[in-house]
Amino acid sequence: MITTLSPRQAQVLAFLKKQKGKTPSLQKIADHLGVSSRNSVVGFLDHLERKGYIVRDDGVIRLTKLGEMS
Repeated sequence: MITTLSPRQAQVLAFLKKQKGKTPSLQKIADHLGVSSRNSVVGFLDHLERKGYIVRDDGVIRLTKLGEMS
């Protein structure tokens, strides 16, 4: 299932890809995006998970095969 991403969601996904398997903190993602709210980051991650780009489990974020595509 391929769905379109908002510009911010695409920015979060690109940042996660650069982490090469390491899970960045919500604060680190927020800092990268230039937002002050970690709740905003949670919202972006929720959308990416619903769209099938990531899987979150026990605080670990994993890219799915769809999320690993360029």
